[in-house]
Amino acid sequence: MRIRVSLLLVSLLFPVVLFAQSNANELGVFINRATFHTTTESDLDVGITAKFKIDPKTGYGISFDHFIAPNMSVQLLAQSVRGNSKISITDETTGVTFSAPAGSIDLKQYDIALHYYFGRNARVRPYAGLGVMRTQGGKVTVPGELTDSGVDEQLSLDDKFSYVVDGGVDFRITPKASITLSAKYAPYKTSVSDDPADPKVKLDPTTFAAGLRWRF
Repeated sequence: MRIRVSLLLVSLLFPVVLFAQSNANELGVFINRATFHTTTESDLDVGITAKFKIDPKTGYGISFDHFIAPNMSVQLLAQSVRGNSKISITDETTGVTFSAPAGSIDLKQYDIALHYYFGRNARVRPYAGLGVMRTQGGKVTVPGELTDSGVDEQLSLDDKFSYVVDGGVDFRITPKASITLSAKYAPYKTSVSDDPADPKVKLDPTTFAAGLRWRF
């Protein structure tokens, strides 16, 4: 009888001990660069087309990981995704193209994702994740030479939810610190005006980040 009770206690306590061993937290800070996948093209008039393209700028962010198992964590992340936009207008009849800066873009992204770490190597651990992202507070700062008022103006972008997929590699440099390289993708399409007839701008940024994490 005592043996059965002891085995029952061991079976009940083992998951608790395992969870306690993996119940670690990590705080991270990082910088990022975004690749915007789509150049949006639209017809302004007969024979005239406009192309909208975005070049990346350096952004930044912060993350918090709570490990629910030795190889699995739940991550909360906030980051700023930034870029410089350019518009090119082409007259198809003459072949003349006019290009000009169309303003800077700043998106705020917040996501929660489940990460799985592969392998048992404590120093180098690749991981993959899937979660939900909220993109909000996006702004486009349009230079004065492109506005009717002649001064810089800000346009608000749509707030939206989407899925997010990410992955990376964690390089442990001390028992408490690591360097992380990662990539993150979330689809995002927005309007840049209040006119429903205007085309949606498809941004779909993939962010590549490098940062530091501290375990506590």
